[in-house]
Amino acid sequence: MRKVPIIGFFAILLFGVAGWVSWQISSEREPYYQGKPLSFWVDQYAKDSLTPGTPARNEAETAIYKIGTNALPVLMDWCTKLDSAFKLKLVELCGNQAVVNFRFLVANTYHTRAKLVFQVLGAEAKAAVPGLVKLLERPEEEIRINASYALMCIGPEAEVAVPSLVRCLEDTNSLVRGRAARGLGRIHKQPEMVVPALLRVLDRGGSTSVKIAIIKALADFGEDAKPAVPRLRQLMESTDAITRSEALKALQRINPHVKEGALINSEDDRF
Repeated sequence: MRKVPIIGFFAILLFGVAGWVSWQISSEREPYYQGKPLSFWVDQYAKDSLTPGTPARNEAETAIYKIGTNALPVLMDWCTKLDSAFKLKLVELCGNQAVVNFRFLVANTYHTRAKLVFQVLGAEAKAAVPGLVKLLERPEEEIRINASYALMCIGPEAEVAVPSLVRCLEDTNSLVRGRAARGLGRIHKQPEMVVPALLRVLDRGGSTSVKIAIIKALADFGEDAKPAVPRLRQLMESTDAITRSEALKALQRINPHVKEGALINSEDDRF
């Protein structure tokens, strides 16, 4: 273990105490269910994420759902958590000593918690939509990613966010673009605006992950995405197996009666 200078140790100790106090205050502000704060239930839910259906995960999911919209103020706070360079340096220093075990959380932990709660609440979190739309305008990329993800989870009840998410398709960050595309697909409203916007971004190329997100979003629009059929047919000839697979799924959702072999024929009139 690398030795930490005595001044550094006291800095770590002070930071740890401040972090613990902050955690205590945060817990007190959270809504409770059966005597335990929201964060307890979210962490329990996340712990069993690889084994859905376990009693512990089901209990945590029920608790989150019971807390319901009382969680929204906390979720908005979690979505906007940021770490300063100073905090991250102290976190690193804390990891280089084993004298005191500090309990403190980095911003990514809060972001993950917020996403899990939005997953569980889905449309029940619709009251958060106006606030989430405002977060799409924030300069911090991670906050825009969090807001896009939350709107995706809310689904059709987040229709008012469609224009803002369409603008996010032009974001400089590929994760924001991908989340915005998936959000537009899950909301699947205003296809006359959204489908052309998705196609414009798709035609520009870019990262495979964004391309896949757009294809999935088009699939979510079903028959309303018929203008995308020619482009999706082209993607059936992609060298990337995942792109071909997702393009096929999208085409079949646009017209479930069309078989894979028929998609090769550009004259097929069943679309």
